[in-house]
Amino acid sequence: MSLFNYKKITRSEDVGQMLKTARENKKISLAQAAKILKIDAKYLLAMEENNWHALPGEFYLKIFAKKYAILLGVKWTNLKKIVGEEAVIYKKWSRGHEKTREKITALNLIVWPKILKKIIITVVFFLFLGYLSYQVWQISNPPQLIIITPYEEKNVQTNYNLTVTGQTDNKARLLINNQEVIPDATGFFSLSLDLSAGSNIIKVEATKKYSKSTTIYREVVVNKLDF
Repeated sequence: MSLFNYKKITRSEDVGQMLKTARENKKISLAQAAKILKIDAKYLLAMEENNWHALPGEFYLKIFAKKYAILLGVKWTNLKKIVGEEAVIYKKWSRGHEKTREKITALNLIVWPKILKKIIITVVFFLFLGYLSYQVWQISNPPQLIIITPYEEKNVQTNYNLTVTGQTDNKARLLINNQEVIPDATGFFSLSLDLSAGSNIIKVEATKKYSKSTTIYREVVVNKLDF
C-alpha cells in the first residue's frame, strides 16, 4: 500500500477537491492552467486527485501547489500545513523506493570491458559539453516572465488596489512600474499597487546581466462607483 494512503484526509482538508472546485468556479481548464503556469497538466490533475506521489519530487510538490493555489485564488495559508504534511509523507515514500535501487560499485567498473569504459567517457564528455552550452544559453537568454495576476492584458475593476503576482528567474532583476521587486528562491514575486481612477498601465520588466530584458504590460481600468 502506498504511504499516501496512511493519512486519511477529511473533506475540510481535501486539498485536491478545493483546488478542483476553485478551478471549475473560475471556468479554467486543466490545459489553460498548465499553459499559464508552465506546469504539465498531468501534475495539476495529480494534485486535484491528491495523488501527491505522482509529482516529480518533494520540492516541486510544495512549489506546484503554491503556484496553483495562487492562480485559482485559494489562500496558500489554508493549504500550507496540509501540503507540508504530504511533503513529509512523500519524503518517506521516496526514501523507501531509493533503497530498492541497485547500486553500482567500484568493483563493477573494474571488470567492465574497455570498450564500455570508452563509451562512458565519451558520454560524460558530451554531457559536460552540453552542460557548458546550457550555461552559456542561460546567461544570454532573456529571463522567463509569467504574470499570474492580473492575467488578462486588459482588466476592469472597482478596487483601487491591485496585487501583481508572477514568476521569473530567481536571479533576474525585476521592476514593476520602475519599482524593484526581489523574487523569492523559486522566482515567485508579489507587489501591491495603489491605482488611480481610469486607465492604469502596469509595466513588469525582468532583466539579467548579460541578456535582453523581458517586458510585459497590463492595463487595469478602475471604474469609480457612483453612490
